[in-house]
Amino acid sequence: MPNYEPKDKNDKDDPDDDISAISPHTFKDANVEIVRASRIDDRSLLKDFGAEKMTAKAVGAIIHDKILVIDPLSDDCTVVLGSHNLGFKASYSNDENMVIVSGDRDLAAAYAVHVLDVYDHYRFRAIEAERRRLRQKGWGGFLELDDKWLAPYANGEKGELGRYFANPPRD
Repeated sequence: MPNYEPKDKNDKDDPDDDISAISPHTFKDANVEIVRASRIDDRSLLKDFGAEKMTAKAVGAIIHDKILVIDPLSDDCTVVLGSHNLGFKASYSNDENMVIVSGDRDLAAAYAVHVLDVYDHYRFRAIEAERRRLRQKGWGGFLELDDKWLAPYANGEKGELGRYFANPPRD
């Protein structure tokens, strides 16, 4: 994560409470978007669900996928999955598995939807944490009542991903 500074392990305060902290929760540059794992601890938003935990130690595995999806709508699509971490230790020291499936568009599209779902899961939390860090109002839980939110999609500022999935390559 660009501009990320890890929290001092001896500091017991929540870095999200300090507006002067420079570690961002979100990063965007051209077509690259990165989100940092964040939790929701807004009791008014979570109601009876309770605050989320940031570590798997507290609740067990949260999301632990190792997936690579390449060009999911083309005939040359590829899905790579398994326990392999794609690093040196995984390749030479551990018992790992990796499956590579090519040319199965239905499988690739299904995995692409899953990847987008996981990304949106973390993106929402990262945006809420970034807004809280900057002392901005977070999401109130209600949809907009007018159509102003559509403008960025209509003028092309947003919606590239939707256009990609709505216009698959022709056979």
